[in-house]
Amino acid sequence: MSNKVWHLESKVINCNLEIFINGIPIYYHKKSYDQLISVPINQYIVNGKNIVEVIVNPGKTPSVSKFKGTWSSLDSYLDKEVGFAVQIVEYSVGQYVGSGGNQQASLVHMFDNTKYIDASAFDTVFNVKDRINVWGWQLADKLPPVSTQIDKIHSIVEYIHSKISAKDASAYLEIADRYYSDYYLAYPDQEASPQQQLKYALEVSGKDWEFESLNKDLYDFRLCADNRLIQLYQNDWQTVIRTVPTEESHGESAFKLPIFIGFLDGRWQVLR
Repeated sequence: MSNKVWHLESKVINCNLEIFINGIPIYYHKKSYDQLISVPINQYIVNGKNIVEVIVNPGKTPSVSKFKGTWSSLDSYLDKEVGFAVQIVEYSVGQYVGSGGNQQASLVHMFDNTKYIDASAFDTVFNVKDRINVWGWQLADKLPPVSTQIDKIHSIVEYIHSKISAKDASAYLEIADRYYSDYYLAYPDQEASPQQQLKYALEVSGKDWEFESLNKDLYDFRLCADNRLIQLYQNDWQTVIRTVPTEESHGESAFKLPIFIGFLDGRWQVLR
């Protein structure tokens, strides 16, 4: 357990962008708006070398995000400011995010907006010495291509969807216990455990929530984390488990459950 909290901080201007930490997708940005974000990333970093990757104008769907042959150009943004700034910042527990902090790595790039802009990939590394936890996703078995295990993945998705839709947090937590245990180790200074927070969200706050039906035609699962995790995602960049958008939630899903599964200790588990 560490007394530090690492944050991914990013400013993106006029471009699609996806950021990975150690091969795990952390953040996807649509060029329809500019945004400054700060995301805690303790559960994604490891002892020693950590790799930050920034994919500008990624592939059209998650599973081909990193494949350059699928990228589209940024020529529609000629004569507009296009670029990004990404940094990894270390804070002490309880320190106000944005006030000081110890910068561990940074990537900054502004494109020449007077000519055709091609898609690009950038990366950098930072080292961590006092992170002592070994996360479940690090210990998971390496997996074969998604296509070779698609029926099993479908059955896992259907099981999770049935339990979450029924607001049965306890059943879901049985296959997600390692993830929530890891999350608590990553951020121990919480008033309620992550498990308690999920139960409250489903059983109290979301007792009237309706969940989106599953649509296999939208599935776009992808391997990540050096082939140790499968992200349960759709080709519209949405997680497969989410509520139906409502006016009260301003046309957005009030609840989204990002899920990464892996095979650990002889069984499939939710590990991120």
